Amino acid sequence: SARRSYLEYVIKMFNIGTSIAPEYGDIQGKIIYDISPEHKLSIVTLNGDDHNNPTRLVAEENDMLYYGNQDIYQNAGGIVWRALWGHNFVSTTTIGYQSSRFKEDFFETNTGTPLVKNHSNEASGSVRNVNHVRISDVHSFEFGGEFKHLTASYDNMFGAYSDAVGNSIPSSFITKTFAENKIGAFINYIVRPLTGLTATI
Repeated sequence: SARRSYLEYVIKMFNIGTSIAPEYGDIQGKIIYDISPEHKLSIVTLNGDDHNNPTRLVAEENDMLYYGNQDIYQNAGGIVWRALWGHNFVSTTTIGYQSSRFKEDFFETNTGTPLVKNHSNEASGSVRNVNHVRISDVHSFEFGGEFKHLTASYDNMFGAYSDAVGNSIPSSFITKTFAENKIGAFINYIVRPLTGLTATI
């Protein structure tokens, strides 16, 4: 499926008190493939974008304090493998990703002075495995683990300004790249001593 905004066309057709309209949309999809009665693959993706780019002239017409470009892209998706290993053992393995990309530049309307620059990218990829083992109608176990790799890069600027009490705050800059890993594991013991009652340790 795909969706797209049409607000910009409505604003062009009617006078609603503003000439600014963001543009945004998304595309999403899911494919399920049954390898066998015991094994199933699912592929999911979601991609969205958001844009708002008023010019200085448009900002003046709409009494805006600042103007500039704002372009945001977000993506997420993954592959899920669900496997049934006999009647009492089910495992789910997921490979996933997520990313956000920002390109934003804002300027003061009156002077054209740069206020904020945000050029940043954040992303993560992960592998997760969860297993459920049924011992009996009363007792079962869950165990699994996850590895995640995260990256981020920033090329940002924050312009000088005066705070609420009149202090002058100088401009600041951030230019940095990060890369980190996370790893985790878990085990759960699940007991159902009575109908309608479940305890998890």
